[in-house]
Amino acid sequence: MLIGEHPFQTGDTILYLDGVSVSFDGFKALNALSFYVAAGELRAIIGPNGAGKTTMMDIVTGKTKPDEGDVIYKGATDLTRLDEAHIANLGIGRKFQKPTVFENHTVYNNLELALTGNRSPWSALLFKVSSSDADRIDAVLETISLSQARHRVAGELSHGQKQWLEIGMLLMQDPELLLVDEPAAGMTDAETEQTAELLKEISANHSVVVEHDMEFVRSLESRVTVLHEGSVLAEGSLDAVQKDERVIEVYLGRNGVGKTSLMRAICGQQAVQTGRVFWEDEDITAMPPHARAKRGIAFVPQGREIFPLLTVLENLKTGYACLRRRDRSVPGEIFDLFPVLRDMLGRRGGDLSGGQQQQLAIARALVTRPRLLVLDEPTEGIQPSIIKDIERVIKILAGRGEMAIVLVEQYFEFARDLADDYAVMDRGEVVSAGRAADMVEDDVRRHLTV
Repeated sequence: MLIGEHPFQTGDTILYLDGVSVSFDGFKALNALSFYVAAGELRAIIGPNGAGKTTMMDIVTGKTKPDEGDVIYKGATDLTRLDEAHIANLGIGRKFQKPTVFENHTVYNNLELALTGNRSPWSALLFKVSSSDADRIDAVLETISLSQARHRVAGELSHGQKQWLEIGMLLMQDPELLLVDEPAAGMTDAETEQTAELLKEISANHSVVVEHDMEFVRSLESRVTVLHEGSVLAEGSLDAVQKDERVIEVYLGRNGVGKTSLMRAICGQQAVQTGRVFWEDEDITAMPPHARAKRGIAFVPQGREIFPLLTVLENLKTGYACLRRRDRSVPGEIFDLFPVLRDMLGRRGGDLSGGQQQQLAIARALVTRPRLLVLDEPTEGIQPSIIKDIERVIKILAGRGEMAIVLVEQYFEFARDLADDYAVMDRGEVVSAGRAADMVEDDVRRHLTV
């Protein structure tokens, strides 16, 4: 069942950004950004780390004020002149990546709390759900596939169901424009598929802007806007932008050059057909992954691969498998490196943001006391502030000299600032290598992978 119908007709421009720029400490997060979203449209916003996706949403919702430019809502209202509360009351809702539901209340009560209306103390004391309100709650429950869970406490829901509940809470306020931040992060494959269908259904009567990765966007079958360095790089169907040479250069990279296959071969997750792999003067070519882990090789894979239904502490303890019994503990220094994890030990991994999950994945690898840490694209899909945290941790670990670190990364500046040595791969072989201080940026960027 679809929720809400609005007088603003499909095809009208509901949101228009015109020449929007904003800088933080000299870094230009948005650079004369201009694009529009039509009423009733489902739009996907993608781009590499630091492209300006989150900053764009912050400006639309009033969390951040631009240095220049206009943000026009429904052809008449300049949102840059309004505060967050006023913008929300206009009919603009935002869902952040991490679900923020009331975990001690039932699903039904969460939706009831999200109802629009008078919020004065006296009105709240006398409030009763009307028959029309009850019908609306039932309709939203059906839309978000939680009708059977209406009396369950929200804290008992899966990560995906919590995401749907939060979307439902937004729908209770009947917004005309929804901004949805990485809605499928940490979900199972089935939940991800269902989330794509939910967003497509909602977009029939609401304008929806989604920030997420390429694979999820494919399932949305929507128009795509690619951001790079705070501006629109390309726009169109997913197939069209994937073929755009500029998008390939700055975002997609040349997949298939062999970097992930090489990392998997080092860690024993991919068999080597020819050649040998040596670690500390030992031939480990035929050695299985668990044996390599016991010899001090730890792998943080692309996509993190934490256990979404296990708590943070339980995820960390999975690193015990390659340790002797007397060494099975979580080193306290891990919480010095990643303070955010200390306060989240009892939370499920799937409830963490993408950046927090990346920190958890690195911390889990460090539990094994590695002498070689292999990091495959640790900045992928991570917000800039957490990229800085990860950069800081890598510098600390490298500075101690207790482990070697192999970093696979397409974010050139991140890799350049951290590396002592570099190797550039293309079509399965190293085509350039040397000291990072001698790296020629233009030569490296030609191959798009550091």
